[in-house]
Amino acid sequence: ARFAIECNGRAQEAYFTQSGQSGLSLADPTAMAVALDRNIGTSWSRHLVEVECASELTRGMTIVDRLNVAHDASNRATWNRALDVGVTTDVCWTLDSAGFKAMMLRALA
Repeated sequence: ARFAIECNGRAQEAYFTQSGQSGLSLADPTAMAVALDRNIGTSWSRHLVEVECASELTRGMTIVDRLNVAHDASNRATWNRALDVGVTTDVCWTLDSAGFKAMMLRALA
């Protein structure tokens, strides 16, 4: 337990250094919670999505066409692969934090 607390404390410090926000980013547990129970997500929309694999600046980032501008001529070259595949993805923008915490506590019990 002490080890877990110390790890999360360091993660919290790193998150503040990186983002300027207090808290702890729980990206993987959040993604798993939404995958296990879609109702944890409270705000959704469907978009083209890419994962950046080449850029040194954004490598590994998920890029969402939230404004749905990929079809514009000025953006077509950038989004060409995603447009050719034509698959859109449901993107969860907000979630039920109380529901997420309850799910996490049930998993830890």
